[in-house]
Formats: sequence, C-alpha cells, structure tokens
Amino acid sequence: MEREEQHQAPHAQAKITDQVKDYVETQINLIKLRGVLKASSIFANIFTIAFVLLCALILFFFAIITLALYLGEEVFQSYYKGFGCVSLIILGIAVLVMIIKSSLIEPPISNFIIRKIFKD
Repeated sequence: MEREEQHQAPHAQAKITDQVKDYVETQINLIKLRGVLKASSIFANIFTIAFVLLCALILFFFAIITLALYLGEEVFQSYYKGFGCVSLIILGIAVLVMIIKSSLIEPPISNFIIRKIFKD
C-alpha cells in the first residue's frame, strides 16, 4: 500500500505542475488580450478625435477666410486690411492659448488620456 502511494505521488505532482503551467499560460494570454483590447480602444479613440479635430480645423479655416473676405469687402473696403485684421485676431487667440494652456488646457487633456488608459 505504501508503494502505491509513493507511485501515485510523482503522478499527482506532475499533474499539478501541468495545471500550474496551463494556468500561467492562460494568465499570460489573458494579459496579452487585455493589452490588445486596451491598445485598440485607445487607437480608435485617437483616430476618432483626430478626425473630429480635422473637421473642426477645416471649418475654422473656412470661417476665417469668410470673415476676412467679409471684413475686407464690407468693413474696410480693402482685402488686405480684412485679412490683416483676421490675422491679428488669430495671433491674439494664439497668445491667449499659450498663456492659459498650462492651467486650463493641459490638465483636462492629461486626465482624459489617463482615464482612457485605465478604463476597465
């Protein structure tokens, strides 16, 4: 009887070792799949946001051209004055953004990216 128990012990240990190996491989595969899912979600969000920003940029560009033409023709009766005025407006907006970027623009963007990365 003692011989049977000794004979079964190596078999049981081998079985447990195989189960542990299978468990570790399953966990590794699960981590890989979660990483792929997270990466694909992040890239999809980046692509969507980039597309929306591109559309907004095109809209902004045409609005600026329209404003410059309107100011040049109707207000100043000179196209270069209209475009110059719009250029100064854009320069003012750019300076304002540079001044407030560290306090009002960067934190929400950083928080958005962190939320996307650690979202379950």
